[in-house]
Amino acid sequence: MSESTLQSAAQLAAVRAALDPARVVAAWNAWFERAGRAERADSVAVQRLFYLPGGVCHVVYQAVLRRGPEIESQVLSASLEDAADAAEYLGKTERKVANGKFVTPALGAAAYYLPELGLMLWTFPNDPKLKTLPAQYAAAAPEALAALEWGTGGAGAKPLSATRTVVRYIPRKRCVLRYDIAWDPASVDAGAPPVVYAKVYEDATAGRAAYEVQAALWRASQTDHRMLRIPSALGFDTKSWTAFQGGAPGIPLVQDAAHVTPWQVNVIGRGLAGLHAVRSPLHAVQSLDDELAKLQASAALVAVAHPTVRAEVESIVARCTAALPGLPRLPLVPSHGTFKMAHLLHDGQRMTLVDYDSFVQADPVYDVANFSSDLHYLEASGALPAGRAARLGAALHESWCANVPWGRRDAVLHWMTASLLVRKQALKCVKHLHGDAEAKVRRVLADARARLEEGRL
Repeated sequence: MSESTLQSAAQLAAVRAALDPARVVAAWNAWFERAGRAERADSVAVQRLFYLPGGVCHVVYQAVLRRGPEIESQVLSASLEDAADAAEYLGKTERKVANGKFVTPALGAAAYYLPELGLMLWTFPNDPKLKTLPAQYAAAAPEALAALEWGTGGAGAKPLSATRTVVRYIPRKRCVLRYDIAWDPASVDAGAPPVVYAKVYEDATAGRAAYEVQAALWRASQTDHRMLRIPSALGFDTKSWTAFQGGAPGIPLVQDAAHVTPWQVNVIGRGLAGLHAVRSPLHAVQSLDDELAKLQASAALVAVAHPTVRAEVESIVARCTAALPGLPRLPLVPSHGTFKMAHLLHDGQRMTLVDYDSFVQADPVYDVANFSSDLHYLEASGALPAGRAARLGAALHESWCANVPWGRRDAVLHWMTASLLVRKQALKCVKHLHGDAEAKVRRVLADARARLEEGRL
């Protein structure tokens, strides 16, 4: 067995231990005992896992701590770290707590290291990379809300109170907060939104770039009614690295995936065509060559995690590599980058597109292929009936083709979809360690091979 295989096996064992609530509770309580503290962990539940073989492992836990009659529910993020790195993290945490940049919870500590599991824990909202999150989260109604702009009301609104909810937390990358706001009457009359979403970024440059893309899309959507609805872009706060946007009605389309109709998909295809016509301030670029490079990197990770499918994965990569030089190219267009049902909201009448962090200049079929590959994954997961992915994907493509100025490039679409089925959908099973991961991987690889056959690639 090679050294890399041994290392991957050791890492996977450590990841599985971090996903065992009983082991985490035992190690955490051992920490409290060593520290001479009265707190005890009652329970731990895994909310989310971010894992790449040989790379990062981040876990989000929902936990309950107890100290005598006191009890507190907490969210914690965790990563696998060796003792030396953990000591450095703990030193930085102590300094941040002393400087008021980290929050000390009512129960427990701002951060821990559990040597039994090699696990470093941070109590939310503390995060080693999201430097502005603790201060942003500690404010019940952030001052930045008063500086936002909307409608004809301009700035200067007065939020009387705000109820905060954590919508999504990705450790070391970003956190989305929802504020349900009570404004003063004059602000309401001026059009102040009752719901505001705040997305806190790890980096001011990345946050501003995503905000500027959304702002350009929102402005375009006010005049081009083909487009999908875009939530209003309210402002970017440079101090807290936070982008603010208005709320949008509806629920994620993926929650009702089995009942999505061809009419809805036609609307989505037309809206996507409108999006591709927008002039937006994008600097990131992804060409077909970039897609192949990412496919090769992701395929290697899938093969490490599931050696039984290595030959099939390598065959698909080889076919994509051989076909690339013969594919016709077009100028790149603004692309959502993760265009899928989970990022589309529907309220029975209109579709709203959310999440602008992956926007990139890409081949025109990139978003169509993303949507199609996601449909195949949903079918493999049982969220769509058999055969529905192909039919809905084709309906979206036809609607989109009818509304764009360039001709059909079916071979490019099949090539891109096959690549994304491996690069994103097969890798998704690896990243989240699904219990039925290998069965899902085999299913999406079969779909990738079928798309290459259909495109005669």
